[in-house]
Amino acid sequence: MADRVQFGTGSEKGSFTFHYIIDGKTISVFTIYTNGKLMLNYGWLSTRVSQEVLEEFHKKISEISIFKHIPADLSKWPSVTITKEFKNDIEKFKEAILWLKNKLGGGF
Repeated sequence: MADRVQFGTGSEKGSFTFHYIIDGKTISVFTIYTNGKLMLNYGWLSTRVSQEVLEEFHKKISEISIFKHIPADLSKWPSVTITKEFKNDIEKFKEAILWLKNKLGGGF
Protein backbone atom coordinates (compact mmCIF):
# COMPACT_ATOMS: atom_id res chain seq x y z
CA MET A 1 0.00 0.00 0.00
CA ALA A 2 3.03 2.31 -0.12
CA ASP A 3 2.96 5.08 -2.68
CA ARG A 4 6.71 4.61 -3.05
CA VAL A 5 9.35 2.29 -1.67
CA GLN A 6 12.86 3.68 -1.56
CA PHE A 7 15.82 1.34 -1.28
CA GLY A 8 18.81 2.36 0.82
CA THR A 9 22.39 2.53 -0.34
CA GLY A 10 24.05 1.17 2.80
CA SER A 11 27.25 -0.80 2.32
CA GLU A 12 26.79 -3.00 5.41
CA LYS A 13 23.05 -3.63 5.51
CA GLY A 14 20.26 -3.20 3.03
CA SER A 15 17.06 -1.30 3.71
CA PHE A 16 13.85 -0.10 2.20
CA THR A 17 11.66 2.75 3.37
CA PHE A 18 7.88 2.88 3.09
CA HIS A 19 6.59 6.26 1.84
CA TYR A 20 3.21 7.81 1.35
CA ILE A 21 2.96 10.77 -1.00
CA ILE A 22 0.21 13.13 0.08
CA ASP A 23 -0.37 16.39 -1.81
CA GLY A 24 3.07 16.04 -3.39
CA LYS A 25 4.81 15.67 -0.02
CA THR A 26 6.75 12.56 0.95
CA ILE A 27 5.72 10.98 4.25
CA SER A 28 8.40 8.53 5.40
CA VAL A 29 6.68 6.07 7.74
CA PHE A 30 9.07 3.21 8.50
CA THR A 31 12.24 1.50 7.32
CA ILE A 32 13.08 -2.20 7.35
CA TYR A 33 16.71 -3.36 7.40
CA THR A 34 18.21 -6.67 6.33
CA ASN A 35 19.50 -7.18 9.89
CA GLY A 36 15.89 -7.68 11.01
CA LYS A 37 15.27 -4.20 12.43
CA LEU A 38 12.15 -2.15 11.78
CA MET A 39 12.60 1.56 12.44
CA LEU A 40 9.65 3.88 12.94
CA ASN A 41 10.47 7.23 11.36
CA TYR A 42 8.91 9.38 14.10
CA GLY A 43 11.67 11.99 13.88
CA TRP A 44 10.93 12.53 10.22
CA LEU A 45 7.16 12.19 10.64
CA SER A 46 7.19 14.90 13.30
CA THR A 47 8.24 17.38 10.60
CA ARG A 48 5.33 16.47 8.30
CA VAL A 49 2.47 15.27 10.51
CA SER A 50 0.54 17.12 13.22
CA GLN A 51 1.46 16.30 16.80
CA GLU A 52 -2.09 15.08 17.44
CA VAL A 53 -2.04 12.61 14.53
CA LEU A 54 1.45 11.40 15.42
CA GLU A 55 0.46 10.82 19.06
CA GLU A 56 -2.58 8.80 17.96
CA PHE A 57 -0.44 6.83 15.52
CA HIS A 58 2.02 6.08 18.33
CA LYS A 59 -0.87 4.91 20.51
CA LYS A 60 -2.03 2.51 17.80
CA ILE A 61 1.52 1.23 17.18
CA SER A 62 2.10 0.76 20.93
CA GLU A 63 -0.82 -1.66 21.05
CA ILE A 64 1.22 -4.08 18.93
CA SER A 65 3.30 -6.44 21.05
CA ILE A 66 6.77 -5.78 19.57
CA PHE A 67 6.22 -2.02 19.79
CA LYS A 68 4.76 -1.83 23.31
CA HIS A 69 8.04 -0.53 24.79
CA ILE A 70 8.67 2.12 22.14
CA PRO A 71 9.06 5.45 23.96
CA ALA A 72 6.65 8.26 23.17
CA ASP A 73 9.52 10.58 22.19
CA LEU A 74 8.20 11.51 18.78
CA SER A 75 11.42 13.27 17.76
CA LYS A 76 13.39 10.01 17.54
CA TRP A 77 13.69 7.03 15.21
CA PRO A 78 12.93 4.04 17.49
CA SER A 79 13.57 0.56 16.21
CA VAL A 80 12.63 -2.98 17.14
CA THR A 81 13.84 -6.38 16.07
CA ILE A 82 11.29 -8.21 13.96
CA THR A 83 10.58 -11.57 15.53
CA LYS A 84 8.54 -14.50 14.30
CA GLU A 85 5.79 -13.45 16.72
CA PHE A 86 5.33 -10.28 14.65
CA LYS A 87 3.48 -12.38 12.05
CA ASN A 88 0.62 -12.60 14.58
CA ASP A 89 0.40 -8.80 14.65
CA ILE A 90 1.08 -7.97 11.01
CA GLU A 91 -2.59 -7.16 10.37
CA LYS A 92 -2.65 -4.71 13.30
CA PHE A 93 0.51 -3.10 11.90
CA LYS A 94 -1.08 -2.77 8.45
CA GLU A 95 -4.20 -1.26 10.01
CA ALA A 96 -2.13 1.35 11.88
CA ILE A 97 -0.22 2.26 8.71
CA LEU A 98 -3.45 2.55 6.69
CA TRP A 99 -5.05 4.58 9.49
CA LEU A 100 -2.17 7.05 9.17
CA LYS A 101 -2.69 7.38 5.42
CA ASN A 102 -6.39 8.01 5.96
CA LYS A 103 -5.70 10.70 8.58
CA LEU A 104 -3.28 12.40 6.20
CA GLY A 105 -5.96 12.62 3.55
CA GLY A 106 -4.69 9.82 1.36
CA GLY A 107 -7.77 7.65 1.64
CA PHE A 108 -7.40 3.96 0.80
